[in-house]
Amino acid sequence: MVGPSSSHTRVHAARQIARALFHGTPDKVTFYLHGSFATVYKGHSTDRALLGGVMKFKTSDKRIPTAFEFAKKIGLKYDFVCTDLGQKYHPNTVKIVLEKWTASR
Repeated sequence: MVGPSSSHTRVHAARQIARALFHGTPDKVTFYLHGSFATVYKGHSTDRALLGGVMKFKTSDKRIPTAFEFAKKIGLKYDFVCTDLGQKYHPNTVKIVLEKWTASR
């Protein structure tokens, strides 16, 4: 993971919490990137880190640079949406929506 930084620490915590609350493996995940995350997420590899976290990668996992390929391999759909969540949110906020379409996964 690129970093370390406080932003990356928050990303790691948020994705682990989201994944822990979600039962099973999601079929799709949508990341709504707010504020500075919406402008720097690709350059800082935040997109790969977020996706890796949903797939239960640890921050030191060597697969993070290939998170997109790994997600495709396991059939996990994903989307990154740059959005404005409003002024009440911190500039480094990511809203994570996990979806499950089937009971077999």
